[in-house]
Amino acid sequence: MNLLNEFKQYIQEEELFESHNQLLVTVSGGVDSMVLLHLLVETGAKIQVAHANFNLRGAESEADEELVTRFCTEKNIHLHSKKFDTHKYMLSSGLGLQEAARNLRYSWFNQLLQENKLDYILTAHHANDQAETLVFNLIRGTAVNGLAGIKNKHENKRRPLLFATKAQLTEYAYEHHIVFRNDLSNSKDMYSRNYIRLHVIPHLLKINPAFVKQTLHFSRLMQATSHYYHIGINDSRNYLLKSTDEKTGIDLNKLCTEPYPEQLLYEFIHPFGFNFIQCTQILKAWKQNKTGAVFLTQSHRALLNRKELLLEPKLFEKVFHVINEFPFALTYQNRVMRFTLQPYSNSFCFEPGLFYLNADELVYPLTIRSIETGDRFVPLGMQHSRKISDYLTDKKVDRFSKEKALVLVQKEKMIAALLPYQISDLVKVKDTCKMVLVIEVEHGE
Repeated sequence: MNLLNEFKQYIQEEELFESHNQLLVTVSGGVDSMVLLHLLVETGAKIQVAHANFNLRGAESEADEELVTRFCTEKNIHLHSKKFDTHKYMLSSGLGLQEAARNLRYSWFNQLLQENKLDYILTAHHANDQAETLVFNLIRGTAVNGLAGIKNKHENKRRPLLFATKAQLTEYAYEHHIVFRNDLSNSKDMYSRNYIRLHVIPHLLKINPAFVKQTLHFSRLMQATSHYYHIGINDSRNYLLKSTDEKTGIDLNKLCTEPYPEQLLYEFIHPFGFNFIQCTQILKAWKQNKTGAVFLTQSHRALLNRKELLLEPKLFEKVFHVINEFPFALTYQNRVMRFTLQPYSNSFCFEPGLFYLNADELVYPLTIRSIETGDRFVPLGMQHSRKISDYLTDKKVDRFSKEKALVLVQKEKMIAALLPYQISDLVKVKDTCKMVLVIEVEHGE
């Protein structure tokens, strides 16, 4: 069977796209993408071409663009071509060169897809790319997803050459007199992938000449494994996790009854930036009963809180507002607090989230702020003041929630309420009061 027939069959069997689909073909000018473009022309596919010029190789980059332009002009194919200042973007973003180039091109590809009402982005990844990816992932350390390698279809991307080896593509190019450009940077082993391509893969092929083809079968097996693996992970997530708008809680008692708790915990929290070593440290600290231990990533923090692990974004804003008039409303941490003055009534409804203060006893100005070290108040029903930190500990309020508690402060720093938990006994409602300050605390939309 020749490559064109294999190409057609692979697209059909894998259901990569239909004849009516509008396709954006990414073409660099190298042998892989030029062969892909030639095959698509031969099949009569509805295509447009995108060529990204990263301005990294001077005249060589210009020659690549000229080749792609000439081919598209001869075949009457709509070409999108764009030059990028890759070095400038790399410096401003802090990314490596290859990752910066990838971000630039895929952002542009997706923009073209939307603007031109196209269906899929086609790339020229092939079997050797798959082999290199699997070896690269193994070397740097990977989980199931990394072993799954490159998928032939993912979201809006399609890779119709993944069945073919580099040798097959090169042979096809020479047989059909396809002009292509060689990127000389691919012959340098300064990048890890190039080193794998130039040195590692050839040695593996000596051990097993079918190594590249076998990685295709292995990748498909691991993609299936990954699919069912994540079904199991999601079942466990539903069983072990409890999430709100503010934070996520993981039941460590239940988690540690599972056969592989470290692996489960990693799957749950690595999207927040936590690594596997931190997962083992968290479970070790939990077994040693180190309640209150905190673990950090750049974006999130995790707290050991008795039998559970709490996760939330690391940063939250401190609050300080002077209340000059009523009604007054404050939105904070997905919670809405409303303050209104109302005449006293003996029919007030006492329920969670509603607080009533004797407005006649309040000394203005009033301030609402985040709690501070050493804050004290007289909880409702008590005669003496307590440290707010001790009061919240007794109420088994976790450390994260403690930090986000607010206090309503009167003149002379007297705390009238600890929100959303309790009011001060000094400002409790009496039958003799005329006006009542009603505080309603509810979660935002």
